[in-house]
Amino acid sequence: MSDLFYRAIKAQDKAQLLMRPRPKKGQNQQFHRALTEQQIEDVLKLWADGVRKVAIASITSLAQNSVYNIINRYELVEGRVTHIKREIE
Repeated sequence: MSDLFYRAIKAQDKAQLLMRPRPKKGQNQQFHRALTEQQIEDVLKLWADGVRKVAIASITSLAQNSVYNIINRYELVEGRVTHIKREIE
């Protein structure tokens, strides 16, 4: 998770770079526009990667909880069945 936070901070820094003022007329506007587009792509890639990691972690957590619930229910049912069998015998 620390890698995810590091990437989020890095993406925030890049986003702040995007908000800087545009170059004045006469400066190299074409280079600035290309640089900005590249920065936007980098921020979007980092954001998408972060979202993907969080989604995978959430799905994994949900899956683990579901498996544990199924195991606990099975053990509970199995325990009851065993208990009833003992009473019958």
